[in-house]
Amino acid sequence: MTSAVPSIQFTQTGLVVPTEAEILAGVQADINSAFGGGLNPALETPQGQLASSQAAIISDKNAQIAEVTNQANPDYADGRWQDALGKIYFMSRISSSGTVVSATVVGRNGTIIPVGAQAQNSSTGDIYTCTSGVTIGVSGTAIAQFTCITPGPIACAIGALDRIYQLIPGWDTITNASSGIIGRNAETRQEFETRRKASVALNANGSVQSVYANVLAVNGVLSAYAIDNPTGSPVTIGGVSLDANSLYVAAVGGVDMDVAEAIWQRKSAGCSYVGTTSVVVYDT
Repeated sequence: MTSAVPSIQFTQTGLVVPTEAEILAGVQADINSAFGGGLNPALETPQGQLASSQAAIISDKNAQIAEVTNQANPDYADGRWQDALGKIYFMSRISSSGTVVSATVVGRNGTIIPVGAQAQNSSTGDIYTCTSGVTIGVSGTAIAQFTCITPGPIACAIGALDRIYQLIPGWDTITNASSGIIGRNAETRQEFETRRKASVALNANGSVQSVYANVLAVNGVLSAYAIDNPTGSPVTIGGVSLDANSLYVAAVGGVDMDVAEAIWQRKSAGCSYVGTTSVVVYDT
């Protein structure tokens, strides 16, 4: 016996899913036919309840099929499905990270501040852990890197990391002369898709889009910005002064040399560069 319940249609323009009303009407027709006809279709009857339940089950499964089908489309994919699409482009989702602070530790000469030592922002209560063990020298100070144990965009202003949370003999005080590098939440679906679209420029060379995509692909880079001035006159864009025929690139995270090489790999020789960080790159 054929069913009166309409099926999902896979068309050239996409998936067509029948409405719940259409499914219910089909189920009612099937039940009525199975019992020889003449059944009362009212939903408050036993046969009406059966039809309603079966229609709900079919509609739910149709919705799940539509969801799975849409995961093949980068515009709609999310979660592990989106991660799988990213693998095609050799991309992984950027995970969450904590705010990083370069702090000055003060204490007795020879005191070791080990990895895992903890300090606190007394104003917010946020705890930071030492990620680069140091030994306090004869000057009584040393510079150590501390990372907030709570990932996300948590601000740490100048001087805010001011309390020793875990007592270590010989360690007297801590402070930070510069504000922390803000952490981030895990990359969202939209952010990941935006980066994936930008990554297609990796196969290009010379354009600012290809530079941007290559810098974003550097291990450890959390965010990047690239703009160029291809004109013969200086311009100001977003508060940044760009010389004639110059390129400006900003990156958060990653190793300076890796970022510099990523820029060099995609920008043809001949342009000048604008910025505050200089790295020597060898053309091999």
